[in-house]
Amino acid sequence: MQAVATAAVPLTEFADDESPETTQTEVWNTDFAAAQKRAETEHLPMMLHFSARWCGPCQQMVRNVLHAEAVTEELRSGIIPVLVDASRPGELTRRFGVRGYPTNLIISADGTVLSRQSGYIARESMIRRIRQFRRHPPAPATTGNSTPADIPAYRG
Repeated sequence: MQAVATAAVPLTEFADDESPETTQTEVWNTDFAAAQKRAETEHLPMMLHFSARWCGPCQQMVRNVLHAEAVTEELRSGIIPVLVDASRPGELTRRFGVRGYPTNLIISADGTVLSRQSGYIARESMIRRIRQFRRHPPAPATTGNSTPADIPAYRG
């Protein structure tokens, strides 16, 4: 598994769309290429959060949602999160056609957009969204007459 460096992010500091070495949180990655390589290796989807320093709702999401313990716990379990600063739109903003902020994309490791949502997302909605797209852990071995619906990893 390839490690992606992490560090704390001040409330208004994100990675530049074109500067992957900028600071990041213990969960949020800012190096898209490294995160994508990890997603390919581990067969995981990615969550891209496009934000701008001048965007009020974006800053509220940083304070109230992105770094909330419940959200970061969910992010650690089967999805690769990437924080993209679109204050100065760059290649990723253009590539994914992001025009409003905040915007959250769920993409496959090959870059296929699976889901797009623009605007502020409350903490509980973000958690539901992560759970919907993250890779589920392998189903536990069962005995008896279990059906896929009885196994938590197969529930939607």
